[in-house]
Amino acid sequence: MPHDLVVEEFMPPVGFCGLPWITQKPVISLVQWFFFDYWETRYHLPFQHWMRCIARKNRYRYFIVQTSNMRDRIQRMVPEALVRIISCGIAPEALRSRQDISYENYVLFLGRLDMWQKGLDTLIEAWEGLCGHENIRLIIAGEGNDRAKLEQNIKRRGLRHLISLQGRVEGREKQDLLDKCRFVVMPSREETFGLVALEAMAAQKAVIAFDIENLAELLRPEWSILLPGHSPQYLGEAIIRLWRDKQQCTGLGIRGRQQAENYSWDCIAVQQEQFYREVLQHDGNL
Repeated sequence: MPHDLVVEEFMPPVGFCGLPWITQKPVISLVQWFFFDYWETRYHLPFQHWMRCIARKNRYRYFIVQTSNMRDRIQRMVPEALVRIISCGIAPEALRSRQDISYENYVLFLGRLDMWQKGLDTLIEAWEGLCGHENIRLIIAGEGNDRAKLEQNIKRRGLRHLISLQGRVEGREKQDLLDKCRFVVMPSREETFGLVALEAMAAQKAVIAFDIENLAELLRPEWSILLPGHSPQYLGEAIIRLWRDKQQCTGLGIRGRQQAENYSWDCIAVQQEQFYREVLQHDGNL
């Protein structure tokens, strides 16, 4: 099929697919994840080394990343590359107005059920050690390979009366959970951007998360709660404090909603088009 350029999405766990071998046109690599340490530990293979070799041999020169941390890592790997930060976006209907907001009696976790990466082990420990004694209800929405392990963990700790697994949610059901929760908890150990955090901000809900690379570029203390380290104690204490302080909960949500307006898909589309044109001009194809 005739084309001017190719946009290649980073494919886990390898990364590059080697498309410059196939096309003579410029290739833009869209980097939406960067968990090589995790994949190398899981499969005992040197994915990051392979990626560096492929990047240099195939002359990858153009990248779209979501955070400055990811930009710096790509730039170190391919120093001559042109790298642009263009984040994920949010649909207009996800931006909720103040009159749409309610605060029901549950905290929401939304995401893939990965015990280590998403910090679900820490979340359950926080509920067993602190939040459960306050009778705070937790809804976990999402699917993943660790669902059975998560269910067993909840049952073993005697938390089934407080923690419910909702399964995968989409569309209206997902938006309803965001609209009605007290706030969103995101105890991840690794994130490349944090789309769930952006969705929570758009729904005018506060977010509690750990202060980790990439995610901390979206969340700020002015509209979220960022915790040091990865401690169930810190997490549980923060959840209880925010649960008891509805005024802070509301204030964080309002300021987060204001920030989310900067991530509309219309704005992101303009940035994408501008970069495509810049690449074509740089490559002499426009």
